[in-house]
Amino acid sequence: MKNIFVSFVFSNLLVLSIQAQHVYIPMLKNGNQWNVKVTGNFPLNYRTFIYKTDIDTIIGGETCKKIVYTDDSSVNAIFQLACYMLEDTNSQRIYLVSIY
Repeated sequence: MKNIFVSFVFSNLLVLSIQAQHVYIPMLKNGNQWNVKVTGNFPLNYRTFIYKTDIDTIIGGETCKKIVYTDDSSVNAIFQLACYMLEDTNSQRIYLVSIY
């Protein structure tokens, strides 16, 4: 693994060590889910959004993934469309697809 060193200067010097992977792992697989914590003005004031992959959709001849989200963690959560994404595993890039 590669080690990447990042430093931030506040009142003291803080050095973080971040490890990167050598192997590309496709991100937009069926069933993948990401939880994103969004904080407000106060650390205890936050919301968690759940994003996940949904069905494959053909846009402009390309197979794209529908990405949906909710802020409801219950079993009966209603997901809404967030965006469409296209993953090119050859170039190891993910593209946001505009449908407008």
